[in-house]
This record gives sequence, C-alpha cells and structure tokens, in this order.
Amino acid sequence: MGSKKKIKAVLPPIASRIQAGPMVIPADDEVRLSFKYLSTANAKFSYGTKETGYFTALLERLREFCRLTHKQLMSTHRDVFRCHEHKWDGTSEPNGFGLKGQLADCKGWQFQISSNAHGRVHGFFIGTTFFVVWLDPDHQLYPASN
Repeated sequence: MGSKKKIKAVLPPIASRIQAGPMVIPADDEVRLSFKYLSTANAKFSYGTKETGYFTALLERLREFCRLTHKQLMSTHRDVFRCHEHKWDGTSEPNGFGLKGQLADCKGWQFQISSNAHGRVHGFFIGTTFFVVWLDPDHQLYPASN
C-alpha cells in the first residue's frame, strides 16, 4: 500500500486579501449588528436594572434596524431612527468610546430605540455593520436632550 500524503491549504498573506481604497457599500446591503465591542464597564450606560419593556422595545428596534439597507438608513429612514454622527465635544464623553488602535478613529453614531422612553444605542459603522458600544437607556450621553 502506498503512503498517504497530507495536503496543506496555503492562504495568501493577509495583506494580499485586503482591498485598498475606499469601501464601496452596495445599495442593497442590509445593515448588520455586532456586539463585539459592547461595553459594560461604564456605569453611566447601565441597563441591568431595566424592566422587560425596555428589552422588548430594544429587540424590536434592533430587528427594524437590520431590515434596512445602509442606504435606506442614511437617507429615507434617517429621521425615523434619529441616526446621526456624534459630535463628541457636545456629549458627556468628550473623548468618545475610548477604543484602541484603528478603532479609535471610527466615527461614533447613535440611533433611537423610541422617541424618549427607551434611550439610544451608540456605536460605530465599519461598512454596513453597526458595532454597538453602549446601550443608553437613560440618555446619559446627551443628558440635556431629555
């Protein structure tokens, strides 16, 4: 019987798999959510004591958010979600999210859960993925806007 040869997959170096230049976002690409950078370290953005109604409203809004394309969110639905970039110097966190490395340069964004009852969700976009950093049920990032 012959010997068995092992075949090893070889991938090109990571640099050759990353496309340079501006990211092009297809018009039909739905928004996605990630909680990879969700921070629970800042007590200001605590949600642990919230009642069921908050979480029900949050999950329903996240579902609606993910049903939109990035283009819809930034145009026709922008006012519905009150989705906008942060101007950090007008917030209670003038240094932003405090993320490290390349993430420190990401622009902060927010969208509302409901008009005023359930606060906002804060994070940043990379492509069409919205990375949630803070849940802000009590409007602590923009406390004067209550």
